[in-house]
Amino acid sequence: MRYLGCRVPAIIAALSIALWSREASAQSRVGLGVIDGTVSDTNLVVLSDATASILGSTVHVTTGGNGRFRIQGLHAGEYLLVVHRLGFKPMSASVVIAGADTLRMSFTLERIATVLDTVSVIGERYTARMSQFELRRKAGFGHFLTVDDIDKRHAVQFADLIRAIPSVEVIDNGFSQVAANMRGMTSLLGGGCAFQLFVDDVPLSTINLRDL
Repeated sequence: MRYLGCRVPAIIAALSIALWSREASAQSRVGLGVIDGTVSDTNLVVLSDATASILGSTVHVTTGGNGRFRIQGLHAGEYLLVVHRLGFKPMSASVVIAGADTLRMSFTLERIATVLDTVSVIGERYTARMSQFELRRKAGFGHFLTVDDIDKRHAVQFADLIRAIPSVEVIDNGFSQVAANMRGMTSLLGGGCAFQLFVDDVPLSTINLRDL
């Protein structure tokens, strides 16, 4: 009898602890709700890396590649859920958790339209030939005469325009004028090599400047 008297209270105590643990566990689950949501744009394309958070708390989760998020362990009450993503207007919704329910929600975020300041561009349109002229001039190779250069010189004859160009000499024998290249061995030997003249990419049959 003494043996039974020692064991019975111990068994009763163990049963009491087990029942209490199960009851406490059940009570801890009562009132815990879940929010299961999706986030997409106005074209119904799911958005990853969007953040869903509960205002005034540290609760925040991020959507995955399928645009879904899940918030668990919410006690009964009213919450303000905020969803935002970079480049989109944030959204908020009031959520009421009544018990151990799962609320399914969807959010459609509107993309932020960025309005740029008006920019005015003033440019000149070149023909293909003038485009090549400008490319060579910007490259810095050679000597070039622009319209402004021609106007500044007030030249009467074409020969007057090119006299000031380095390495170019106008040879005049009284009957003709020839633009000659004074670079290289030809200039050292006392003569120049006459330039072939082109007008609008067409080679001229004459090299006499007086004919121009």
